[in-house]
Amino acid sequence: MKRILRNRWLNLALRFVIGGLFFYAAFEKVLHPAAFAMAVRGYKLIPFSLSNLFAIAVSWSELIAAAFLILGILTGK
Repeated sequence: MKRILRNRWLNLALRFVIGGLFFYAAFEKVLHPAAFAMAVRGYKLIPFSLSNLFAIAVSWSELIAAAFLILGILTGK
C-alpha cells in the first residue's frame, strides 16, 4: 500500500484532480465575491460585518491552494 501511495504518477494525478476541484470551486467566487458573501450571510455562522472579508479570503485562499497543488509548490516533497 505504501508503494502505491508513493507512486510519482499517482501523486501527480491526484494533485491535478484536487487542484482542479479547488480551482473550479474558487473560480466563480473570485469573479463574483458579492454573491458568495450573500451565500455566506445566509448560513449565519459569522457576524454580518465579517462576511465580505470572509468571502474574499476564502475564495482567494482556494485559488492559491489550487495553484500551489497544480504547480507542486509546498507539497511536502
